[in-house]
Amino acid sequence: MAAPPPIPPRPNEAAPPIPPRPGDAAPHPPPSPGHPAHPPAYPPVVVGRLIADGTEAKSGVLVRGVKWQASGILEEGANLPGQDVRIRRPLTIHLGPSGSCIDGKGRQRTEILSWPPTAAGETWLYKWNFHLGPSIPSSSKFFHMTQLFSREQGGFVVALGLVNGKIKISSQLPPLIGPDGAPVPQPEVPVERYWGRTTYHRMVVRWGPGGSVDYTVQDAATLEPLLQYRVADVHVPAGGSVKCGLYRAHVCSAAQAVVGDFDFVRR
Repeated sequence: MAAPPPIPPRPNEAAPPIPPRPGDAAPHPPPSPGHPAHPPAYPPVVVGRLIADGTEAKSGVLVRGVKWQASGILEEGANLPGQDVRIRRPLTIHLGPSGSCIDGKGRQRTEILSWPPTAAGETWLYKWNFHLGPSIPSSSKFFHMTQLFSREQGGFVVALGLVNGKIKISSQLPPLIGPDGAPVPQPEVPVERYWGRTTYHRMVVRWGPGGSVDYTVQDAATLEPLLQYRVADVHVPAGGSVKCGLYRAHVCSAAQAVVGDFDFVRR
C-alpha cells in the first residue's frame, strides 16, 4: 500500500525542512547579523584624512614612538560600514584584490609599528586595539595581523595571523613542552570568533637572553579571553618592534581592518 501524502502546512506556517540525502553538501550557515556575506569592495569610499593612497608603498611617522608603512590605503578614522568599532583613536586599513597595493617584495603590507628598535635587556609593554572586517577569505599562506619583529633575526619572532579560516599564533621561539613530552600546540580560534569585533591586545616583551613574551588577546567590550601565548627564559632576538595591521603573501580578496589606541612603553 502506498504511503499517505504528507499533511500540507497550515496557513502562515512554514513547511518543515527537507532532510538532506546521503552525499548532499552541508548547507552554508547564514551570515551573522551585521556581517556582510562577501568581502569588501575596493577601492573604498574614503571618509577620513588620507595618510597613504595605495598607489605606491610609503612610510612615515604617526606620533613619537609610532611609525607606519603602507602599500594599501591608510586613512584616519573608523571606516568599516555597519561595524561597531570600539577604538577611540582609529586608523582604517584597506587592501585591494590581487595585483593591487603591492610593496617592493610583491606583498601587501599596511602596518603600524613601534619605534625605535629595542635593545637586548629592555622590557616593553605594547597595547593596542584591532577590529578585523568580516568575511575575508584566507589560504595556507601567511596573513599576519600582529608581528613581534626582530631586525637581529631578520623576521618575525611571534605572529598572529589568519590561516585557513583560523586565527593562529605562530612562533620562532622554542616550543612549550607538555606533560607527555610533546610540544604544546600554538593557540588558535575560528576566525568567526575574531572578525567583526574589536579586540584588545596586550604584549609584554623582555628582549634578549633570558627573555620572555606574554601576549593576550581579549574582546575589547566584554574582556572575554580569545588567545594567550606565554613563554619565558628564552632568547628573544632584539632590534625589535611590534607591528600591527595587515600583511599577507597571498591575496584572496580585498580586506579591511581598523587599528588604534597605541600605547608602547618601555618599563
